[in-house]
Amino acid sequence: MLSSSGVFAYRCQANNTVGAANSTTVTIIVGVKPTVTFKRCPTPVTEGNNATLYCNATGCPVPNVAWINASSGNIESSTKTLVITAITRSERGSYICHASNEIGNGTQTCEIDVYYRPSSSAITTIPSNTTVLRGSNVSFTCTTDANPPANMYHFYFKGSLIESNSSDMLRW
Repeated sequence: MLSSSGVFAYRCQANNTVGAANSTTVTIIVGVKPTVTFKRCPTPVTEGNNATLYCNATGCPVPNVAWINASSGNIESSTKTLVITAITRSERGSYICHASNEIGNGTQTCEIDVYYRPSSSAITTIPSNTTVLRGSNVSFTCTTDANPPANMYHFYFKGSLIESNSSDMLRW
């Protein structure tokens, strides 16, 4: 029974009282399905920085490796390393390291989260009517797109800071 994986060479020799004769060599490949482990799956990554993903694939015969973008199905790299240069928020998601050989396949998924500064900030008022009666209360809400979510909001009036707090709402 073959219990080790690898490439093995066998031959035989026949002997009698007159002499010996060697056979040709037979090579046997004892295969193992690929196993994939991550050496590097960095997350989160700040937008604009490079993200380098690295997986290690072992098996016999040596497996072929590819990085696949799970959302598009596109092959991003045909090596153990995937470098996403100047990553953007649209590139966050799942990347699959896929290894294959004649025996089978192995995969691991790397989830990449991309951090980015607040953008598309907007201020709205309640009531939405911008003309209000003197003495009335007005609430301002600041919305933004950010990852991680915004944790501090600053409200200004005529260029001067009037309020800083962790709430996205100001009642005035």
